[in-house]
Amino acid sequence: MQHLVDNTWYAIHRSSALGRRPVTVERLGRRLVVWRTRDGVHAAPAQCPHRGADLGAGKVVDGCLTCPYHGIGYTADGSVATRPAMGANDDVPADANLRTLPTVDAHGYIWVWHGDLSPLDGPEWFDVEEPTATVGDDQVWDVHYSRFMESALDFHHVPFVHGAYTPGIGRELTDVELIDDGTRLSMTAKLTNASSGRSIAVAGEVVMPCALRVRIGSTEFVAVGTPVDDDRTWVAANYHPSYTKRIPGLRVVEAWLAMFVDFKLFQRQDRSIFEGLGSAPSPLERMALMPADTGSELWIRRWREMLGGDGSDGSDRSDRPGPAPAVSGLSAGAEVDQPVAVR
Repeated sequence: MQHLVDNTWYAIHRSSALGRRPVTVERLGRRLVVWRTRDGVHAAPAQCPHRGADLGAGKVVDGCLTCPYHGIGYTADGSVATRPAMGANDDVPADANLRTLPTVDAHGYIWVWHGDLSPLDGPEWFDVEEPTATVGDDQVWDVHYSRFMESALDFHHVPFVHGAYTPGIGRELTDVELIDDGTRLSMTAKLTNASSGRSIAVAGEVVMPCALRVRIGSTEFVAVGTPVDDDRTWVAANYHPSYTKRIPGLRVVEAWLAMFVDFKLFQRQDRSIFEGLGSAPSPLERMALMPADTGSELWIRRWREMLGGDGSDGSDRSDRPGPAPAVSGLSAGAEVDQPVAVR
């Protein structure tokens, strides 16, 4: 598939959702089988090298992923352990083995390495204590993953898209600070109600290219937006309690409530908006951006640079009337060395 950042880790499944049986998932333009053994988690192309059966429909037997079609068993490194039809003296050719992918279980997700370079020790993550009470959910959205991820640092949509569930929340984005650390982008701000003077603190952080952390008030969640293919995105969120840290019995309850409100209500509204954008990647040069969009713009530019470009899409804007849209104080490819204040 197109527009994949190379040589990085991608989350492909929620760790808590993988039990004793293998699972087939569609991620990164491929069908992958994921399974768990005593040695850890593993992933590989879902088609059996023998005759193409779906290995996700098989079982794990004696530590081996076993094909449901002819019972061929594969070890954690993909080597053939047994081909029942061939007996004890089987001479297994190399092309019969399964090509496994570098895989790790970390931060509530199962990750695979995409790229030709040797994998890093593990995926970069947020500098937070791993919570003891976390619940999560996942869905596949009909939207390009760049459109989902560009919204990670967009808070001024909240009073409009989610106004039915956030009455009185401010519409003005104030006290914005944006920090660019290359592969990590962070933003803090307030949504201020000009009439009442009340404001609510919001914060977002992105680990490029596909992980995000959002806090609105006292509710926090982390999520990933992994491409399924060129048209769809796997959105998987984990919800962490915050204000009941000293009341252990309420932590899971709070996390479940946060998941229901955000993923079942808020994200359903976001999904409706996103899926109306179409499946094309973020069209930066065709957006009439404003200063409040600085975070989204920065994510798009960094993403394009990671794809091997200069931060622009190289599109011809000659068919767009009027001057080029003003873009939030960031020139193409500019670094943000200091926090950027936006009003």
